Amino acid sequence: MPRAKDADFRSELLTLIRTDSAIRDEVNRLILESAVMQELKAFREDVNKRFEAMDRRFEAMDRQFDSLHKDVRSTRDSVSALGSRWGIQTEEAVREFAAGFIAEEFGVKAEHWAHKDAELDLVIRNGRHCVIEVTSWCDEKAMRRFIQSAAEYEKQTGNRPSRRIVVTAHATGPAWRLAQREGIEVFSG
Repeated sequence: MPRAKDADFRSELLTLIRTDSAIRDEVNRLILESAVMQELKAFREDVNKRFEAMDRRFEAMDRQFDSLHKDVRSTRDSVSALGSRWGIQTEEAVREFAAGFIAEEFGVKAEHWAHKDAELDLVIRNGRHCVIEVTSWCDEKAMRRFIQSAAEYEKQTGNRPSRRIVVTAHATGPAWRLAQREGIEVFSG
């Protein structure tokens, strides 16, 4: 018997929907609302899938960026190490040149000087004392370090440098201005 009741109920409900516009409108609204909810659910699922795909792409891009950043850092470190070695080798070559050729040709003494934290790449002595810094890059900090080393040389030896010279491949603007104020000669390429 429950089937007859269900059939009667369905028949009565369909009759009400066909004949009563308020009930028909409410049923249509419910059906539309259900369809919209299903569409929203499907849209949300689609959007979530797209965001997950974008997240995977961003993660891949982050890994690529990290890898590239490591490569750049490694290259920079290699170039820096090479530049540092080149700077040291250049200083040594200039000292050797001065000690060999200049010293012999002009009868002067040419040597490296160091005391505690102070260092001068080259001191040329022939009655006068000329102090020289040889560097591939000279910024204001390096220029100040040279000025302090020259002052320490004078303090330790009692000999005032007659000339203070910086030989560099590149000097920054602040280094040049400081050198001019302090009377330091800069020879740069």
